[in-house]
Amino acid sequence: MSATISMYGKDTAVAAEGTVGEAFWSMGLLPNAFLFLVGGTPVPSDTPLEDGMVIRAIKVASGG
Repeated sequence: MSATISMYGKDTAVAAEGTVGEAFWSMGLLPNAFLFLVGGTPVPSDTPLEDGMVIRAIKVASGG
């Protein structure tokens, strides 16, 4: 069972275990630096991963 994370024009398969945020931590990425979309709808990082799920990750930037 796997899910797909799509970011920067590249797809990465991850195990469909845990949450979206945990998948990002396992990839060495900070989940709070991204906006996550599933089917075009924003979802929180604690969304459970499901088999076949495609998560589009968009890097957010802030500052002043």
